Amino acid sequence: MKKILFSMCLLVLTICFCACLSLKNEIKVEFDNGIVIVDLGKNTLEPFVSENLSTNKQVFKDNKFTLSMNAGYFDTVNKQTTSYVVMNGKTVLDPTTNKNLINNPKLQEGMDRILNRSELRYLDCPFEKKYVIQKHFDELEDGCSIINSVQAGPMLLPKMDLEEEYFISKDEKGQIIRDPIGVSRRAPRIAVGINNVGGLVIFAATTKHPMTLEELASYMSKKGIAEAINFDGGGSVSLNYKEIDIFSDYKNTRRPVKSFLIVR
Repeated sequence: MKKILFSMCLLVLTICFCACLSLKNEIKVEFDNGIVIVDLGKNTLEPFVSENLSTNKQVFKDNKFTLSMNAGYFDTVNKQTTSYVVMNGKTVLDPTTNKNLINNPKLQEGMDRILNRSELRYLDCPFEKKYVIQKHFDELEDGCSIINSVQAGPMLLPKMDLEEEYFISKDEKGQIIRDPIGVSRRAPRIAVGINNVGGLVIFAATTKHPMTLEELASYMSKKGIAEAINFDGGGSVSLNYKEIDIFSDYKNTRRPVKSFLIVR
């Protein structure tokens, strides 16, 4: 009788354990008229970088990732990064090593703001590991250290300041004279938000529902997202998860990119 009771208890514990694992690893996908929303649950995103440039689908297939999406900005001419990436506490991509960026005379007045653009950080803090969205040179909370981070921008929520991150410049009359990512143009976009329990949610506005940055930020806010960051958009937007295969180049080709966010 004791053996039977022990076996039953073991079975119950096994079922509970498996159920907990299933709940932990559950990824939920919602489709909303051309917008794809991927709630990662308790899964974590981590950076992945390509030595040269690779398409998101190739990285997804070659490494057998559970999910992958494009991430930071890069130089299409010399294939070097224009965004910081930290992996396991070490800086693996550094835009200050990109001479095309650093020596560009047209960008000198805003270089400090370019290097200080927002990034998604995964922190190791005294009592928890958590995601935050901060500027690159923002100080960490006491006792916290960066495990992983990927820079892109601009920050969408709780506030968006396009001039502070040098995504736009205005003349003396307040007219926009520089807009490299087309902030007010409807285009494919991809962003990551932090929900009210600290989990991550990916929002991909596809070619079927292009959005401005303000529209994307407003949409994410209505979906309960308090903090959000924009990643490289336009033809770079790409996401793979199971049968979902998003790529946004209108010429029906896949754009190779430099950095990625992945779920293993």
